[in-house]
Amino acid sequence: MTDAVRCRWAISFVFQVGELPSHVQKLVVTAIRLWEANPKHRSLRLHPLKDTRKGRHANGSFSISLNRQYRAIYVLDGDVAVWYGSVRMRITTD
Repeated sequence: MTDAVRCRWAISFVFQVGELPSHVQKLVVTAIRLWEANPKHRSLRLHPLKDTRKGRHANGSFSISLNRQYRAIYVLDGDVAVWYGSVRMRITTD
């Protein structure tokens, strides 16, 4: 991503973030600011999401880590990153 990518937030993302604990909301803001400065920053643990054919993720979706439990999801639409989801990951102890 050499060209500047603009960010947009889906209404669903805004509502999802609003329902998260306040400390996680701060992580969302910090992570997206870091992503805007350097989308490939190692601490974001950026990775593409696979199309599951079940409609879970739009084609071209990516995930960044907020912490060990939460992720934020966006899809690239040309030069616009549309943030559309936040996910709490299940922690398993095997």
